[in-house]
Amino acid sequence: MSFDASQWVVSIPTYNEYKNSQTLFNMIFDSYPGISIIVVDGGSKDGTVEVLQQIEQERKPHFHVIHQKSPIGRGAADWEGFKYAQAHGFKYVVQMDADLSHAPHYISQFASCMLENDMVIGSRLISGGKILERKKRRNLLTWAANIFIRRMLNIPVYDCTSGYRCFNIELLNKIGQQNTMTNGPANLTEVLYYAHQLGAKIKEVPIIFADRQHGQSKLTGKELMESVRIVFRLRGQYAKL
Repeated sequence: MSFDASQWVVSIPTYNEYKNSQTLFNMIFDSYPGISIIVVDGGSKDGTVEVLQQIEQERKPHFHVIHQKSPIGRGAADWEGFKYAQAHGFKYVVQMDADLSHAPHYISQFASCMLENDMVIGSRLISGGKILERKKRRNLLTWAANIFIRRMLNIPVYDCTSGYRCFNIELLNKIGQQNTMTNGPANLTEVLYYAHQLGAKIKEVPIIFADRQHGQSKLTGKELMESVRIVFRLRGQYAKL
């Protein structure tokens, strides 16, 4: 598949990512001239907003920021980016984190897979994938959570919680935010579940996941519990099919 950058947009939620975001944006633009980036910022207070404003001036029309007064949740922020992609006629949208854990060079691999697939997942958990520089306890939690989701929802995907994904915009149109129940990280599971139920062709691509070097994880205990609850709610829907 030839890479036509004008058809692609990268959606990135940010919240207090001053030490990471500018480096990431430059890496993306240097690697993929002509690509667009949509950032949904949750009211950062560490200088991120000023960085975003500067880049928006320098990179128009390929860089756009949606400013929120406060964090609206990972899932809700992702959907703001998706809706921007839908409204502006992009064919493909890449979803990724702002903390440099997702290397931009994988986007070209995602693109090569999109000719025959509707959704591509950057997978830490298949052969060739890896998680670097993270405590063993967190790695075990990631493995356990994904086994739980895969078996409960009968989804043939190993890394169900990866936040590094690529979509054909038509698939997101079919899923629709109005059909999801959560605004936090659990929305990742919901979107994957509905994509599978719609018969989407889903491909996992191995990635090396590097844990953040700057800043702190935004995941809360409340969001973890929500992620467990949503699996049971989706399981109830699946059982009725």
